[in-house]
Amino acid sequence: MACLPRAAATLARQDCSNGCSALAAGERRSEEVAETFRAKDLVITPATVFKEKPDPDSLVFGATFTDHMLTVEWSSAAGWGKPHIKPFENLPIHPAASVLHYAVELFEGLKAFRGVDNKIRLFRPDLQHGRMCRSAARTTLPVFDKEELLEYILQLIQIDQKWVPYSTSAQSLHPPHVYRN
Repeated sequence: MACLPRAAATLARQDCSNGCSALAAGERRSEEVAETFRAKDLVITPATVFKEKPDPDSLVFGATFTDHMLTVEWSSAAGWGKPHIKPFENLPIHPAASVLHYAVELFEGLKAFRGVDNKIRLFRPDLQHGRMCRSAARTTLPVFDKEELLEYILQLIQIDQKWVPYSTSAQSLHPPHVYRN
């Protein structure tokens, strides 16, 4: 399900009456952009070097990272590119990226934890993805399909399942980010 809010969908269908064009040259409608966001296109490149897993009692928020990350590039001409789970690395970002100057970005923390039965569970991903979709539309970042994002994240957690602590007092955080550069 795409995350385009009802008001934004109505606005996207309206013609501009003041002489502007509804879409700039090369831009695509939000519904079309979300349609290019598909889990079936997922590319997985497994890590070959693995980090030591920390003691769950010594985890520090924002200081410990898993072996893999999920990236999906976007362009106004083609929409979303192929999603890619790959070894964790620094993000390649240009020093003049607008996110560094104007803070057009999203962050939502998604928690994965183990139940007493050792099964991995996500903490309210539907609400997290809903907030993220609404924020993307409000900040003019590209929208995405919430169910497809969940499929990406489930694949990432499956690959990095050893990073979800065997602990009732700790969880792993899988924070999707969206930023414009």
